[in-house]
Amino acid sequence: APFDRQARLTFEDLPSSVEAETHFPLEVTVRDCHGRIVAGASPLIKLRLQDGAGMPYTGARLCALGRSVLSEVVVRAVEGRARLPVVWVNTAVHRAVLTAHCADTDSVAATTAEMDATAQLVFLTEPGQSLKVRQPFSARIQLQNAAGKQVETHTSLRVTLRHSGTAGSLAGLTCLGGTQSSGLMSEAFFGGLTVDAPGVGFKLEASAVDIPTIRPCSSAPFGITAALAFVACPHRVDVSDALHMVVQVVGFDGLVVPKAQGHVAVAIDTSDHLLGTLDIANAWHELQEGRALINSAHIDAPDTNYVIRAYCSEETVTSGLSPPIDIIARLHFSTPPATTSSNCAFGAAVEVRDALGRKVVAMTAPEVSLCLGPGCPPGILHGADGPRRVDAEGVAKFSGLTIDTPGRAYVLTATSSVSSIEPCHSPIFHCTARLCIMAMPPDGTPVWSHFSIRVAIVNEREEKITTVSPVIRLKFKEGCPSKRLGGGSIMKRAED
Repeated sequence: APFDRQARLTFEDLPSSVEAETHFPLEVTVRDCHGRIVAGASPLIKLRLQDGAGMPYTGARLCALGRSVLSEVVVRAVEGRARLPVVWVNTAVHRAVLTAHCADTDSVAATTAEMDATAQLVFLTEPGQSLKVRQPFSARIQLQNAAGKQVETHTSLRVTLRHSGTAGSLAGLTCLGGTQSSGLMSEAFFGGLTVDAPGVGFKLEASAVDIPTIRPCSSAPFGITAALAFVACPHRVDVSDALHMVVQVVGFDGLVVPKAQGHVAVAIDTSDHLLGTLDIANAWHELQEGRALINSAHIDAPDTNYVIRAYCSEETVTSGLSPPIDIIARLHFSTPPATTSSNCAFGAAVEVRDALGRKVVAMTAPEVSLCLGPGCPPGILHGADGPRRVDAEGVAKFSGLTIDTPGRAYVLTATSSVSSIEPCHSPIFHCTARLCIMAMPPDGTPVWSHFSIRVAIVNEREEKITTVSPVIRLKFKEGCPSKRLGGGSIMKRAED
């Protein structure tokens, strides 16, 4: 009875996995039922990639130099062998079925083999080493083979992106599509990405959704930082009052970062001219919803332009500076000047007080100067040429002060070298002098005879005062026998 002599096609040393867009050799042989090559067979062999259902693989094809016809590669066997020295798969595939069948005879059975074509996701653009919370950044990812050659695909490259880090979550993960190239798509671009909490060791990890033979990739490590900012801070505070401040962690947009954790401490930003120190009951204040409330800080000395620096226990949160703060106090005459005589020494003492009237004693004290207040008589204050520094007891003492001109309602004004210490005025005091008859007529002067009287202005030490020239009037003291003087004017202005 007639019968068919059957043979079959066989793949020789076909790798189960190849790199996409990477050349490899392919050989198909015609063998008999004993596995021997049929040297006389020269069929026309067609090669194609199919999926598991036997349908052509969408977007993927087997390519050979000069032998690509649509999705098939056609080659003629010679002496039972069909050799293709340069073959490649154009894109990444998973569990594709490579089929080989004869196009011109049914006496040679077809053959199939399962194979993978792999590729690699690569970050073309990725975050810098340091970003701020909610600072937008982008990532561009491309499909490449191991040699760095771009691998294209007819289907959309669906890529997921996630992050690994110490805190926070990734936002803005809408893929904006890919870059078109010859109708193929091999890139994914993620724009407007943000991270909502500070941390270190962040990485972006990209992986393909549909094709497991596409290897994932990771970005270089990067950090996310935030900064401390004062959202509530006084500008002018009495030295007796506590500082009430609110510090919060802010991101790139200046808004609070609720997920920020850690503790906050404050200190005076270093500056040599400042007089005071910061006293605070609790060294560290815990962040709650990204904010820290500081109520127990106190600066012990008045001065201007104090700047407070806030520090965070977390290294990814940078420090922040407060606006300038003036700590105010006022001067007070603890020993006011008493009524004195012209050119006679007197003293005064001035201290710094808070709003409650308590004396302020600072480690480094300000200087205090004295001068005559506005509206005083035309005298000159001597002995107060230089300022006096407040001593360890909180008092600036002045001694050896003199006023050269007698007058009523003198006032001393005390001012400080620190502009936030308000000046003060002393109570009213007087500077006195008296008239002294220096030359009297001799006893027994005859009636109607001429005589002279000399009158001087002196202080309590009988020293002559030359800074005033009042009009001096002579008259008899009550009870004298005669009632009037004659022989000339009895009123005369003093000279010298």
